[in-house]
Amino acid sequence: MNKPTHRFTLLLAVVAALGSVLFFPHIATATPTWTDDTQITANGATTNQAPLFLSGSDGSITAITVETVSSTYSVLARRSTDGGVTWGAPTVLSASGVASADATVVRLNNGHFAVAFAEASGTSGVNQIRLVTSSNNGLTWGSAQTISTAGGAAYAASHPHLAAFGTTELVVGFQQSDGAHDRAIVRYSQSQLQSWTQGQTLSASGSDARFVTPVVNTSGDIVVSWILVASDTTQQTQIAGSSNWSTVTTLTSNAVAGVPHVPAVVALPTGAFVVLWADPDLNPSYTVTARISSNAGSTWDVGIPISSTAFPNEITAVVTADGGIAAAWSMGTGGYTYIQTSYSSPTSTPSPSPSASPSSSSSASPWPTTTGAGSAWSTPLNISPSVTGQFYTNPQLALSPDGKVAMVLKQNVSSTFATGSSVSTDNGATWPQGVQSITSWQSSPSSISSVSIGALTGQGFIYGWQTTSNGNPDKGFVRVYGWEASSSSSSTPAPTLPATGSVLWATGLLSIAFFGSGLIFWAVTARSRARR
Repeated sequence: MNKPTHRFTLLLAVVAALGSVLFFPHIATATPTWTDDTQITANGATTNQAPLFLSGSDGSITAITVETVSSTYSVLARRSTDGGVTWGAPTVLSASGVASADATVVRLNNGHFAVAFAEASGTSGVNQIRLVTSSNNGLTWGSAQTISTAGGAAYAASHPHLAAFGTTELVVGFQQSDGAHDRAIVRYSQSQLQSWTQGQTLSASGSDARFVTPVVNTSGDIVVSWILVASDTTQQTQIAGSSNWSTVTTLTSNAVAGVPHVPAVVALPTGAFVVLWADPDLNPSYTVTARISSNAGSTWDVGIPISSTAFPNEITAVVTADGGIAAAWSMGTGGYTYIQTSYSSPTSTPSPSPSASPSSSSSASPWPTTTGAGSAWSTPLNISPSVTGQFYTNPQLALSPDGKVAMVLKQNVSSTFATGSSVSTDNGATWPQGVQSITSWQSSPSSISSVSIGALTGQGFIYGWQTTSNGNPDKGFVRVYGWEASSSSSSTPAPTLPATGSVLWATGLLSIAFFGSGLIFWAVTARSRARR
């Protein structure tokens, strides 16, 4: 009498086991999946940079674009409350009918948003740096204020970069003309952005400063880096710190023929700063090199070579969830370009190498005395092909709150173009081999002009890019990876991406429950039969 029941119970257990085997391996080996393309700029408008992103405490995303409004480049904000699937109407942040450019964004430590940009003022083409902020996740924006130093028609300012300072303040770095050359300027706000310190001029006269970028640590110390362009064939990478702004460290002084090797600077949880740059002083063919400062940029340890010598460029770095550093850059020669990565653990200890020698411009000790992140690096990994005719460039990194490090980049394979991505789940120590293409391939003369990436406040990433058709930068797009959970119970949470993932998870969990109940039922009936 019990045989049919016994057979049916075994069948249930087998089906449940098959379900768990079929579904869970798929989840474990899933590759990053992005949403479909979403055009974010207006039809008929042209853009001059990729969209930038700010994640709100309510789960919303705000995208900042620079695009034409009535034929004038303007700074616009758009907001998404469904994880980037749809976007609301734009809010124009710059003055109506006034040309604007060079947008940059940052989220303050109190959660407020800040957007800075260069805007024409007075004489046509003369820019001042303007700042707008939002205290409610991008729903509304305050009036713009000028944060560049005062000056007449000869004192144009441009290319701002922002960093959060304290709880409610900002630091801005930018380049501003002294009447003959652009100088590196840094200012920081006071009284909750109500006033600003007098601009501190960092770079020497007689040369042009470019890419003036501030970084702030948790103690409020500031380090600013820039490129000093003496001529088309002579460029210097320089850096200074708030402990003594007049102490400028020249990281490299060799002639660089028209190639601005912009440094990447990060602030560690320990308070130390680490700078990475391409150093021809260590080798004429360049190496990616790291130096550490534990005293707010007053002095720097000797350079630590990381990469081989193959003309690195476009260096980017982020502090990882474990307090280490993940770095990436493009490498190669005229025939091809590929992407390399390296990781520095928070427990690193310097290990002197005969091949390493101090930079000729350094007066530091023979080897770093500082331990921890930045003092030793993993052997660089090639994560994209190194094949003649293939060019992988412009890597951008972002860290999500759940610890993942994502990279986006541009791809050019035999004059066809696409964007690509890769995601590391172990703080950048390892990466998948190969690059996942996340947009369709475009043939020349269409191309990908620039890319950007931002981390969501929940988990996942949002990625933007600017396309060019026939030489005209005509559209801005976004894609989203992962999902963004809303903190507001009154709003609808954004969908989990990909949609099939939640189905797989649900089926897998049901399989476990089904399998477990089947085993229990089988054990009970078997025991019951044994008693009889």
